[in-house]
Amino acid sequence: MWTFRDRLRAPNQIGAPSFRVKLRIAMMLVVSAITGATLYFAQRGMKGDEVDEPRTVREQFKAAFANLLGAQAPHRAMIAERGSAVARDVRTGRRSKTKTSKRPA
Repeated sequence: MWTFRDRLRAPNQIGAPSFRVKLRIAMMLVVSAITGATLYFAQRGMKGDEVDEPRTVREQFKAAFANLLGAQAPHRAMIAERGSAVARDVRTGRRSKTKTSKRPA
């Protein structure tokens, strides 16, 4: 059964590790360094955003809500206008111009 130390010294029993082992260790170190640097900078960036995040979310919500209220007012005015037109047409006995369906005979 091979152990890690046996594999380190596999091609030459003198004690120097093989090229594959050296390459694998070097690749692990490079990947670890890149991962560590990425995590460090990501965490550092997140700490800076924590202060502004609640304010930004609150402002986005207020903007969306104001947009909704702004869209509702003309919509309600249009509904009121159509309702009064229908009521006027019912009183006078004629058909509405906005009506798309035909009256049953």
